[in-house]
Amino acid sequence: MSKSDTKKMDAAKYVVCGMVIGSAVGTAVSVMMKGKHKPQGLREKAAAAMDTVGVIMQNMADFTR
Repeated sequence: MSKSDTKKMDAAKYVVCGMVIGSAVGTAVSVMMKGKHKPQGLREKAAAAMDTVGVIMQNMADFTR
C-alpha cells in the first residue's frame, strides 16, 4: 500500500470512530435529559440500559447506510 492509501484508511478509521463515539455520547446525554424519573428497581434499570443500547445500535446502523 502506498502512503496516500494508508493516510486515507487512517482518516476513514478516525471518522468512523468519531461518529460512533459521538453517537454514543449524544445518546447518553439525550437519555439523561429525556426524563426526570430515575429507574428504581432492577427491572427498570435493566430496561433503561437495554433501551440505551438499542438507541446506540440504531444510530450505528444509520451511520453505516
